[in-house]
Amino acid sequence: MPVSALNLLLFALLAVGLFMLMTEPAMAQGQINLSPITNILTGIADTLTGPLGRAMATLAVIGIGAAWLMGYVDFRTVVYVVAGIAIVAGASVIVNAMWGTQ
Repeated sequence: MPVSALNLLLFALLAVGLFMLMTEPAMAQGQINLSPITNILTGIADTLTGPLGRAMATLAVIGIGAAWLMGYVDFRTVVYVVAGIAIVAGASVIVNAMWGTQ
């Protein structure tokens, strides 16, 4: 008895369906503890957006402003520095808006 293409397709779909029903979660799923890395990265983010970051940004604006007034840098560089500071300062707000937390 010849095997038709439809019978072969139905058998393949049945085999794939049974295979998908028999799968189990990976053994490593949920076993990785990333809290030390998370703590380090959260500490860096808190440092850059906290009081130390604010003080560093203030000193950067003072330095770039003085350099611009003395002619060492052009206005475009001043704008780049200020835009970079604004992005770093607003990073947590931007990320929270994207992920919808807090």
